[in-house]
Amino acid sequence: MERLAATTWRKPQLVFASPTGSVLSPPNTRRHLAAICKTAEVPAIKPNELRHSCASLLSDIGVPNEEIADPLGHTTTRMVGQTYRHRLRPVVVVAVAVAVAVAASADADWAASSD
Repeated sequence: MERLAATTWRKPQLVFASPTGSVLSPPNTRRHLAAICKTAEVPAIKPNELRHSCASLLSDIGVPNEEIADPLGHTTTRMVGQTYRHRLRPVVVVAVAVAVAVAASADADWAASSD
């Protein structure tokens, strides 16, 4: 998928990037995610927990380990099999609440910037 801004971004291959297209700052990412969790009134989570949850949810719906490992940056499926392959049903409600809050925040930001 091409992004319109990608030609001016510093690292156009990034999926998640700063407004200038550079690598996200870990402290800023953690701070922003904590604010989103607070707004959503759900327990605070760390970015790595989102990565873990994504991999586990993909595994839970039957996505092969090879297809999960590649976007996570793993060269083999060993880490996926050992770390991410477990059921997440008890925390899905929290994950959905965070996803809804993120989408709502993005919609609100987009609406405010288009005024």
